[in-house]
Amino acid sequence: MTYTHFCDRLAAMRKERNLSQDALAKALNVARKTICGWESNRCLPNFDSIIALAYAFGVSTDYILGLTDNPTPAKH
Repeated sequence: MTYTHFCDRLAAMRKERNLSQDALAKALNVARKTICGWESNRCLPNFDSIIALAYAFGVSTDYILGLTDNPTPAKH
């Protein structure tokens, strides 16, 4: 499935892992309303949050941002 918006991809990754918005918020040390805002496309995360999301989900930042459909992070 191709996601065209960050908010759709984030919600899908969270739901695939059976995480609530509360659980993800706690893992990222942000408020639940922040996750809700990201998923409803009302606001976007800053760079640090994008990186934290990539680590939390084990995917690349390019995948989170919709620049690729390959979730595998590049090896450095």
